[in-house]
Amino acid sequence: MRKLRQAIGDEKKPIGQGLSIGDRLRALRDSAGLSQQVLSDLTGYQKAQIGQWERGLRNPGVEPVRVLAEALGGSFVWLALGQGDPHGDACNGPLLEACVEVALATTNADGAPALAADLFRRACAAGLATRRADRKDFLKDVRTLADA
Repeated sequence: MRKLRQAIGDEKKPIGQGLSIGDRLRALRDSAGLSQQVLSDLTGYQKAQIGQWERGLRNPGVEPVRVLAEALGGSFVWLALGQGDPHGDACNGPLLEACVEVALATTNADGAPALAADLFRRACAAGLATRRADRKDFLKDVRTLADA
């Protein structure tokens, strides 16, 4: 956690608050001690593409964010939205990931955190949080909630 705070450079703000996805990606990569080339080798994405994501020239889609988070040992939700713990999701992780994925596919990056939170609240109210399932199993149910 300290390495991540050093990579971000602000000890007072909650980790991830006010950072772009590129800044979060760079901070997570730096805290893992990996170069863009090593991350490229681990994920199969081109080094230049990773550099464009980090500089904010392009935004990665949902699947690249998932792959990058996994390769860096970080949280998909934190990397995608800047919410939660950078190195691990809370309980109900698969349901939360499904909510984030649907929110990112449905709205822009600025509106995604609020929509993901609303979808998660509605999913919990519908009893989905008590179910054991993986992210793919939750996606259908969360998409239905988003359409309602």
